[in-house]
Amino acid sequence: MSQLPVIPDPDAPRPTRTVIIQRSPDPAPGPPSASGGRSGCFWLLGGCATVLVAIALGLVLLLLAGGATLNNLTANIQRLLNPPPAASIITSQSLMHSIQPMGQLVTISTRMAKADIDVSIAQGVLGSRSFTTSHVAQGTIEAGIDLTRLTPEDIQFDAPANAYIIRLPAAALTSCRVDYIRQYAYEGTLLPVDRDESRLLAQYVALTEFRDDALAEGILNRAEQQAQLVFGNVIQAMTGASVVIEFQTGQPSLPDSCQPLIPGNWTYDPATQTWTQTQ
Repeated sequence: MSQLPVIPDPDAPRPTRTVIIQRSPDPAPGPPSASGGRSGCFWLLGGCATVLVAIALGLVLLLLAGGATLNNLTANIQRLLNPPPAASIITSQSLMHSIQPMGQLVTISTRMAKADIDVSIAQGVLGSRSFTTSHVAQGTIEAGIDLTRLTPEDIQFDAPANAYIIRLPAAALTSCRVDYIRQYAYEGTLLPVDRDESRLLAQYVALTEFRDDALAEGILNRAEQQAQLVFGNVIQAMTGASVVIEFQTGQPSLPDSCQPLIPGNWTYDPATQTWTQTQ
């Protein structure tokens, strides 16, 4: 006969159980673990990287806000870090040495000089390769009458007045050149630079200013006066007739020697009076 299960009395006291938890002793102090040092370095590198990224994003946003496109973004950054070379040129007043009449084409030859032509070229990152050179230059500007343009219709004889009327071509520049240029002073960076480039700029400026100064001082008028004197005396001595010299109107084009090419890849801005080299 099976025994019936014993139903515990809910009011009877329950047995208790005691659990003892032992704490292990604290480990002896020692050097910090390598993982902690690496964690600090990682935080430092992460902070530096964040700053660089913020600067780069700031530059990008600044360039984009100024209208830059993705195509020229790289070019703008390059120009910001390494701007193209720029030059400024300061010259002294031109001095006229002499005026010499010449038989060929009945011309006037004017010798010009400049005592100081200072060329300053700013180039390199933050102007690290900037320098200034000083030059002295002498040149010759010639003007006269191109007799190859004289036609038979330009020579008329007035028999009742016994006078020749000759219409000569208008005087024009016939030649422009720099005879001598010397670079006598230099100051600036100790890095290697192309000092001959500054000499070419000085020579170009000297030639164009010699030309313009000669025109402003009336070289064409003196050439026509010399032509009147020479032609009048020669024809009157040959024919015994009086001579009237007239000049045709119009301004002939300048010869190539009076229109020099700008050296290298330089361009000139008259508004700011500065030179810039394209790369």
